[in-house]
Amino acid sequence: MDYYDSLKRIAEETGEKPTLRWWKAGKKKGGWRKLNFAGTGKAKVFFHPNTKSGYEEALHEYQLALAEASRTAEERFEDEIISLFKDTFREKQNVEIPGYAVELKKNTSKNNRVVSQTIGYWLQQYLADVGDWVGSRLKENSFHDRRYKVQSFRNWANLEDHITVIDNEYIKQFHKYLDSLNLTPDSKSDYFSVFRMFTTWAASREKCKLNLPSDFMAKKKFPFRVPEGKGNVRLQRASMLWTCEEFSNLLSLIPSNMRCFLLLFLNCGFRHVDVSELHHSNLRLEQGRIVYQRNKLNQLLSAPVVSYPLWKDTQIAIEENISDHPKYVFLNQRGNQVENAIKSWWKRWREKNKPLSHKRLDYLRKTGSTIVQRHNRDMDTFYLGETLKETSKLKYSFNDGSPCQELDNSIANLGFEFGFVESPPSSRISLPSDLLTALESKAKEKGIPLQEYLGQL
Repeated sequence: MDYYDSLKRIAEETGEKPTLRWWKAGKKKGGWRKLNFAGTGKAKVFFHPNTKSGYEEALHEYQLALAEASRTAEERFEDEIISLFKDTFREKQNVEIPGYAVELKKNTSKNNRVVSQTIGYWLQQYLADVGDWVGSRLKENSFHDRRYKVQSFRNWANLEDHITVIDNEYIKQFHKYLDSLNLTPDSKSDYFSVFRMFTTWAASREKCKLNLPSDFMAKKKFPFRVPEGKGNVRLQRASMLWTCEEFSNLLSLIPSNMRCFLLLFLNCGFRHVDVSELHHSNLRLEQGRIVYQRNKLNQLLSAPVVSYPLWKDTQIAIEENISDHPKYVFLNQRGNQVENAIKSWWKRWREKNKPLSHKRLDYLRKTGSTIVQRHNRDMDTFYLGETLKETSKLKYSFNDGSPCQELDNSIANLGFEFGFVESPPSSRISLPSDLLTALESKAKEKGIPLQEYLGQL
């Protein structure tokens, strides 16, 4: 099997396409090809064998070629002028002309270098800058997401336009374009947010001449509304919640590891990334619990550390699928984290199972939150692991990681509705002392225990 087949298999699992593809035309020597190289609209082929080492060499050559192609026109022109003078006068540094001294030394100072002011140039610089944040300020998946979403602007804009064409009218036209697309309001808002990120980044660069309108960051200025006739959005979303029958049917059809992940989605309000980032240190299986702080918010003081009680089915599923990795609880077959594997598996599985193809995994968490809130209006925030907002909880109460009886009861009620708990938690009612005394007297008169008397009422 050639190496490109292996790359395609990995792409199916992770959802990330390889940078280069294997290409061979007729009897010609094959090579690794990049379509639309450096935005030129043309393909470029790097001739290396169809092996792992060949792919790595092709990638290295591609990165060098991309770096050369990304140099500005001013930099290339400067090099050409220096080369011309050197060839003409055959001098390495200075040329003596009567009355003049011409210095041929290239000006390498970044502060004095004139940079391009095209939209395309600054977009390229922005993506390079964001790529450097991976690992420190940004997760790799977040970088890929931002790079994907900025394409909507890249495809719409004229990349040769001067960056200063981005003014109020320009922004309105791009907003109008996004609003015309057949996308949900949330998707349109995400694309516009990434456009905002790019333009505010560019405007903050010392060498960039972009000046944004003062009210550009006002959230309410560029809304995306549901087109007329789409109906009540919240009611539509409520119809997408999972029923007990649907979830039970799903669990009976899927592999053991996926069954485990989806139980965590419902039991603990987890997302894909929470399952993927779960550490052995988060498990308290002897107590039947997981103690976890949401991955997306774990650098914030306002994010609570929640102690989740596990249903018996969830605990058994974890024990059956736990990995021996020193850090992560779950790994895929290739020994990698499972976030992308869950997403790509669900996409493939839905295509083959039409009765449930309209369902979404993120609505398991929303289903759980809805039922938890129904039993206790204050507990959905803790179930979701969302940020604390009350000053008393933020500044004075530090019960993080400790069991919370109200949350335990709410999750038990959720489990009861989905068939994972045999009976709902008992409800306790506090009675005034005078009423309790009167009831005890009545029970004595009848010669029966108080509990039996209360059952007759």
